[in-house]
Amino acid sequence: MHVLRDRMAVATLAKRSPELLETIRDLGGSKYLEKNTVHFCGLVGTPSGELGVFIPRNSTGPVDAVKDLQTARLTMKTLSRYGRETDGRSGLEAGDDEPVSVLPVINDLAQDFISYGLYAERLRYKSRDSGKPDWKSTISSEVPLLTRSGVAVYPVMRTTRVLDTRDIPLARIQAAILLEISARHGWWLGKGFQGLARALVSIDKPRLPRALWPVTLRQALNGLYASRPMALAQLLIRYLEEDQNVSGGTFLAGVPDFETVWEAMLRETLAGEETRLWNRRLPKPAYSDPGGRAQTIGSGMEMDIVVRREREANDHLHILDAKYYAATGTGSVPKTGDIVKQLMYELAMKVAIEDHGTEESVSGGFVFPSGGAHSRPFVEAGLSGGQTIDYRFPTIRIYYADIKSVMEAYVGRREFMMVLD
Repeated sequence: MHVLRDRMAVATLAKRSPELLETIRDLGGSKYLEKNTVHFCGLVGTPSGELGVFIPRNSTGPVDAVKDLQTARLTMKTLSRYGRETDGRSGLEAGDDEPVSVLPVINDLAQDFISYGLYAERLRYKSRDSGKPDWKSTISSEVPLLTRSGVAVYPVMRTTRVLDTRDIPLARIQAAILLEISARHGWWLGKGFQGLARALVSIDKPRLPRALWPVTLRQALNGLYASRPMALAQLLIRYLEEDQNVSGGTFLAGVPDFETVWEAMLRETLAGEETRLWNRRLPKPAYSDPGGRAQTIGSGMEMDIVVRREREANDHLHILDAKYYAATGTGSVPKTGDIVKQLMYELAMKVAIEDHGTEESVSGGFVFPSGGAHSRPFVEAGLSGGQTIDYRFPTIRIYYADIKSVMEAYVGRREFMMVLD
């Protein structure tokens, strides 16, 4: 398996694995290849079974096979949580139908198997002399022997026995899909899953072709009443639906723009986050008619992240813009539009704070991903008319957050501690 990096040069990928590049072109084309660089985080599989996982930019230092694989596992777990939490949403945060929603389905199927094993249907059948006595059937069908005291003794006892069978469509399809998942995703789902999945090779394959598996599962649902088999069948159907647009063993699961994930992770893990509250309070763009009446337009401004930090005097509000840039030089940082927008947010927030009757101070900041020996050359952004920043205008603080630490906090559902000036 290749561990590769988001934003790597297309020419470099062509040298490392021409088949991976061709697969990306076939499955997404220009969506994942822009300006001669790869724009993708996630996992890609080729027709020959070759795997390539693309980890976020700045998430590792020099090439280290062990650390890179650890980062790759962490990346897939991050995308799995992101896919679960954005599933069903609309707009930018949903990622424009990115092929990431299959990852939580895969994770849930693996966890179901670890917890409950391969599904088995419990069948009850009639027997004799072993199992649970069936007195009604015995009395009506067998001839008793009478003891001297007149007690009836049945030499043959009718019984019922229970058999757990896995020779059913649901179990066969589950086994086939779990083997497929193990081959593609077992490396990040864990050794526990891979070890259990190896035993599935002895299970008979489904009798019907793969194209009919969803129909078979929907038919099976009509006869299922327990919560576990119903949930299992629905997960298998969803997996097959997500996988139906690819053929020949190719697949792609991930996001073309990790910036949406970067933003979501920071918003979820930073303590004191109050984004929605303050976005509702921001003044909206408007036009005024001759009578002086304002007519607002659009939905208004939306800040990425607002974080409160308590101080002895007045609390401070940080307006943070999550930027997925290398930020190693002026050629890899946000340009004029982003700077001006962030300065405008600060001005709008000061008005909102005044209107709300509170006394928080406020400042803006860009948060860039960092890791390893990644350089951190900038401390501030703003407007300049010469060799220094013009402090008559608001300025934007520059923060470099360790991207692996953020992903670990996000996957572990805990806070990420970042020092904010």
